[in-house]
Amino acid sequence: MTNNLPGAGFLFRETLLLDGDGDRIASETRRSFSRERVERTAACDERERLGREVHDGPLQALTGVALQLAALRSLIGRDPRAAVALVHDLEELVRGEQRALRAWVERDARKASGITILGADLVKALRALCRRAESQWGLDIQCGGVSQDAVPQLLADHVYRIVQEAVANAGKHARASHLRVVVHTTP
Repeated sequence: MTNNLPGAGFLFRETLLLDGDGDRIASETRRSFSRERVERTAACDERERLGREVHDGPLQALTGVALQLAALRSLIGRDPRAAVALVHDLEELVRGEQRALRAWVERDARKASGITILGADLVKALRALCRRAESQWGLDIQCGGVSQDAVPQLLADHVYRIVQEAVANAGKHARASHLRVVVHTTP
């Protein structure tokens, strides 16, 4: 039976066009959410996160070491005792950064497990960060905040990185001489 209604062929062609568009949209959706694309996106996001972590940690420490080595060069001839003291400080700074980098790698490997740490451990890590920054940037830093409350590892990592960036910015860009860092945790 043929349909002799005016426009019936057009309606039928339009339905075919819509079906074709639906297939195309479904195909593009499958391609957009394909496993390979999701994996590439996740890998790219992880590289960006690692880049930020390296920038905020080891690269800032290396910048501080480079600045102190420049100061050491001028001290060697003028004040050998001060030069030796600075070498000692640089050795401590490098050892501290090595420990921090090892801890960061281990912590990163455990991050997904939902580990919590004591707030006091976060404060201890922040105090060590402040001591390194005092040496690195020549700042006088008061570091406080005492808490026994447990905090999620991921939150502790974020707090640490925020304080690390703030201290580095104060030393590098603000040319601050005094800094106060206080962190409180509440349940």
